Amino acid sequence: MAVVGHGPVPLGVLARAATVVVPLWVVYTAVLHLVMPFGTPEFTAATLTLAIVAIVVVPFQSAGEEYLFRGLLFRAVGARFRRPGVSLAVATSVTALAFGAIHGSLDAWALGYYVVAGVCLALVTHRTGGLESAVLVHAVNNTVLMVSVILADQLDDLAVVTGPVLVVPMIVMVLATLGLWKLAPGREPAQAVAP
Repeated sequence: MAVVGHGPVPLGVLARAATVVVPLWVVYTAVLHLVMPFGTPEFTAATLTLAIVAIVVVPFQSAGEEYLFRGLLFRAVGARFRRPGVSLAVATSVTALAFGAIHGSLDAWALGYYVVAGVCLALVTHRTGGLESAVLVHAVNNTVLMVSVILADQLDDLAVVTGPVLVVPMIVMVLATLGLWKLAPGREPAQAVAP
């Protein structure tokens, strides 16, 4: 199980992860705008101000979720099992289901997306031995989507997206996980400390 790192954020880890995450999300955003157009961007004082606020605030919200689900709950659940494979499977399942539930959607497509994202973020955390890469994925995903909605001036019309279109972000999450898994150094993730 991964251990939440102590000390400064390793910028090298974030930079390497960004080489996978940022290009993937640029392509994803372009595809998303083709599949379900957000509308023409409106560069008004209000939309630009809200976009700047989102760019500053949303990464903190995403990091908070990662610290809760992959930093605290993932370790706490995983520490209950002696066998590493069982520990990983149970901790990943529990945190992914909790991550899906906390987003409050009863829609099967949206819930499926949140659970897939939860599984992917747990696997990234496990493989890398820290939260940095998972926080980056989560923050880039949420920030890009929020800024797109804000610049299209669609905040008042915000609704949960549903249907097969949610397969696209599921695939993106899986691709990010595979890329980060391959990119991660060959080190073994640190073991969780029993409570």
